[in-house]
Amino acid sequence: MMRQGAVRIARRSAGTGHAWQRRSMWVAIGLAAAMLAAVWERSEVVSLGYDVGQLRKSRDIELQRHRALILESASLSSLERVDRLAAVELGLTPAKPGQIQLIPERPAVSPSSLLAELKAKAPAAKASAKVFPKERP
Repeated sequence: MMRQGAVRIARRSAGTGHAWQRRSMWVAIGLAAAMLAAVWERSEVVSLGYDVGQLRKSRDIELQRHRALILESASLSSLERVDRLAAVELGLTPAKPGQIQLIPERPAVSPSSLLAELKAKAPAAKASAKVFPKERP
C-alpha cells in the first residue's frame, strides 16, 4: 500500500500540472490578443495613410482649380476686355465732355436732424393717407 505522504505528493504534482496548463493557456490567450491588437492597429495605420493620400490628392486638385479660377477671374475683369465688350456688344462709347454731370454730395445727416425732417413731412403723409385710406382686413 501507498503511504499517505506519497498520496499527498501525487495530488500536489497533479494539481500543479493543471495550474501550469491554465497559466500557459492565459499567457497564450494574452499573446494572441496582443498580436490581434497589433495587426488591427497596423491595418488602421495603413487605412489612415491611404485616406491621407487621397485627401492630399484632392487638396492638390482643388488648389489647381483655385489657381485656374483666379486666372479666369483676372482675365474676365481686365479693363481691356471690359472696354471691348462695352464698345462691341453694348455699343457704348467714352463720354463726351458735356455729357458728364456731377451731382453734389449731401452732407452727413445726424439722427436728430433726420427725425426732425421726418416729423416735418409727417403732416403731408397724413394728408395723403386721408386721400388713400388703408384697406381694413
